[in-house]
Amino acid sequence: PLGGYEGNTMKKYFLYSLYVIVVTGFFLYYLFPSDLLRDFVMSKVNRADSDIHLEIKQVKPSFPPGLKFHGVDVTKKDAPAIAAEWLRISPKPLTLLSSEVVFGFKGNSCGGTIAGLATIRKSEKEENTAEGIRVDAKLGGMRMADIHLMQSPSCQISGTLGGTVVYATGKEDETLQAK
Repeated sequence: PLGGYEGNTMKKYFLYSLYVIVVTGFFLYYLFPSDLLRDFVMSKVNRADSDIHLEIKQVKPSFPPGLKFHGVDVTKKDAPAIAAEWLRISPKPLTLLSSEVVFGFKGNSCGGTIAGLATIRKSEKEENTAEGIRVDAKLGGMRMADIHLMQSPSCQISGTLGGTVVYATGKEDETLQAK
């Protein structure tokens, strides 16, 4: 008789724990401060580089822990650069406390996919500023007619784009390599 009682108690605690986890997850998702976070991310990026302007329509939490941005538009020097239907960004947990923070990203842009890693080197002198950024991305199945950077009034490019892109900035320099 005593063994049956322990089993019921164990089952009850398991169900209560499961209930608390589900309710907590539900409220974290639906009460997530998406507008506040969207405004914060846009202001940080827009202040970091005066040539770059970021616009995001909506932010939602995602699993594994990260953020999913919907309606992402990036312009550089007032010219459209990147437009993504959605972009999911997840930090690599072991790098959050180091001098180089690494984020994984994956998204849908121009009918294709973009995925890769972004590394932000923190400045040792100034708190909350970046010393350099490196983005390694793989592109696949993107319609070139939809990529604003590849179009000009004198030349219309079409077809499907796939390959790799490495973009890096430092204190004084900026490089872009693509295959």
